[in-house]
Formats: sequence, structure tokens, C-alpha cells
Amino acid sequence: MNTRFFIREQKGSFYIHADITGMGLRLKTSTGIQIDSVKDWNEKKKEVRGTDLNSIACNKKLRDIENTVDKLTTTHTLNGEDLTTAILKKELLKVTAPHRLKSKESGLNKITNLLHLVEDFIDNKRKNVKDNTMVNKKTFRGLVQSYVKKYGINSVDFKNIDFDFEEKFTKFLFSDKNYNINSLDGVKAQIAAFMNYATERGLNTNMTFKKFSREKAEVDTIALTDKEIDAIYKLKLEPGIDNDVRDMFCFTCLTGLRFSDVILVNEEKRTGDYLKFQDIKTGKFLIVPLRAKAIEILKRNNNKFDGISNSHYNKRIKEVAKQLPALQQAVEIHTTNGGVRKDKIVKKWEIISSHTGRRTFATNAIKAGIPAHVVMKITGHKTFAAFQRYIRIDGQMSAELMMNEFKKIDGGKAA
Repeated sequence: MNTRFFIREQKGSFYIHADITGMGLRLKTSTGIQIDSVKDWNEKKKEVRGTDLNSIACNKKLRDIENTVDKLTTTHTLNGEDLTTAILKKELLKVTAPHRLKSKESGLNKITNLLHLVEDFIDNKRKNVKDNTMVNKKTFRGLVQSYVKKYGINSVDFKNIDFDFEEKFTKFLFSDKNYNINSLDGVKAQIAAFMNYATERGLNTNMTFKKFSREKAEVDTIALTDKEIDAIYKLKLEPGIDNDVRDMFCFTCLTGLRFSDVILVNEEKRTGDYLKFQDIKTGKFLIVPLRAKAIEILKRNNNKFDGISNSHYNKRIKEVAKQLPALQQAVEIHTTNGGVRKDKIVKKWEIISSHTGRRTFATNAIKAGIPAHVVMKITGHKTFAAFQRYIRIDGQMSAELMMNEFKKIDGGKAA
């Protein structure tokens, strides 16, 4: 990362600020150093002029700032970790204004319960986290608030987050909120994250949350074949929203992008036959190859898609898919709501959503013989276990894939 120092004048006073850039971040912050005039600043050497003790101390602070940035860059790169603006700010405060850091920590130390910790996070981290992360935190806050209200308690103290709390909170989510197993798992992940946060800061010593049960149920979803994608692609639709939704869906099937990334596609992110961009959800830099149909879709949409909400998109793509006879096929799905498994028969088009395109891409890539680790580079999955949940290959498909590989080994002859 690069650290540049510059002078900022405020109401007749002159202050030295730092402009830090690199690794996808940019932070402008005060160094806490004030000088009498611009003549006291050596622009070429980026240091305070003079040999007195004050000048020496100021220049030492500037070097300490540079060293802190360099150390953070090196350690996070070697560990394969993402350096965030929040981490950068906190570490620099130790150099520029340690008294402010202590003041923040003393305020945090007054927090003794889960709800207050969540509220503190939302209030103080608003500018440092992704929008979807903040939405999840606010949803979790609402759940805790509803739980507290239902049971007539003032708060959920860290010391009381035990197995009794787990049982009551699970029952509350199943009965009052009609949550399924996977939604419950997501809530427990939030509890674990906040409790770890509290523990790391010396606010909590209760480790029972680490023993809470975690369970995920397989979600019934589908992946479309290349033939079905082509049929959707060729559907004759009236100009308007359904046309746009159809193009977005087919583009997702052909690229594996998430909905949150598709709606942000633009000409700047395209380089010839590739899209190069930073994934919204994970922050990873991805390079995605564009197939011929994907390029055609971009051309007729001027390299961008009209804005639409995810919920509205999911409603409209079902209406588009409903027009295909092949997607009128009945399938059995299994869901778990309120802790109870339910089986029902639906039409194939009824379970198509924004995620279907991403699963379709992953499934068809594997069926085409592309190695999983290569496909994961495009989809941005960090682990094979997470990637595997996106693949929809039944027993027959698995046998056919294996037979194709055997034919290659045996010189094109079946057994």
C-alpha cells in the first residue's frame, strides 16, 4: 500500500493528513500533527522541517504510520486475509490518537448483553461493512428484540446465553417466525459471530455458545440443461421487464454470477471476452469468461442491465419460465419449516429463482468435464463443500460422466 502525506488547512491552522491507497482500499485520515505554517513542511521529503524535539517527534510519528501500514499489508498478504478499512483505522489510531482508542474501548466495556452489542455494531460500523452484511445484522437485531419482547425480559446477558436460551430461541424462531433449518443455522452463525466478538474484547467469558448444535438441510433446487437455457433465450417476449429479466437469467446461467453482481455489470468491467470485477459478496477479484450467447446478451443490453429488486426478479423469472412446456414437469420437493419436514409436488418453473442460474452454470460446467477447482475460480467459492451444494447431478448423470472418463482411458470403447 502507498502512504502519502499532505497539508490540510482548517480555519487558519495547518494539519498533516495521510492518504493511504492500495489493496482495493483508500483511507484519508488525520495524523494528529499540527504545524504553524506551510513553510514548516518539507514537501519533497514529506516531513516537518526543523531539528527541535517537537519536529523529531512529529517525523517519528509519520514514519510509525508508514511502518504500521507496511506491516499490515505484509501480514495480511502472507496470511491470505483481506485488509479492511476498519482494521486499518484501528491500528493507525494506536499511533495517531491512542487516547481516542481507549475512549472507544471503555465505551464498549459497558456492554453486557447481546442486544446492546448488536446495536453498537450497527451504529459504529455502518460505513465499514457491505450493505448486505448490514441488512443481515439489522434482521438479527429485530429477531432478538422480538424474542426479548415475547418473553418479557430486559435483555439477553452474555452469561445467560446457554442451552436453555438456545432451546427457547430455537422454539421462538420455528413457532413465531416459521424459520426453516437453514435459516436457523444462519441465526446461530450470527450469535456465534457476536459472541466471539464479545469474547475477543474481554466482554464475555461464557463459552457455551460454541457447543450449540448446528445443522443444515439440503435445499431442493434445480439446474437447467443447455437445451432449456437455449429455449428460454429464444422465447419471444414483448419489450419490457420480462425481456430484461430473461436476459439477466440467461446471462447468469452462462457466467455463474450472483444476482448482486449481474445488476452491476457495465462496460468498464468488460475486457474483450472477459468480465473482470470484484465480487460484491466476498470481495474477491474474479475473471469470468464470456460465451458467445453471453456476449450477444450484453450487446443488446448495451453492456448493462436495468435495475430491479431481487424479489421482483424472482417473481418475473417464474412467469417467464412458466411459458416453456419443458418446465411444466412436476417435481417433488422437500422443505423444513418450523422444524417439520414437508413434501409437496410442484411444477419445475415454480422453483426457479435467481440462484437457479448460478447452480445451472456450476452443474453444466462439471457435466462438460471442467475440473471443479477451475469452476470454483469463476464462481468464487472458497471451499469444495460450499461449491458442492450448487451442483445438481443425479445418479444417471454421475454414471454418464464416469463412463465418458472411462472411454477416454479405454481409447473410446465402452466396456
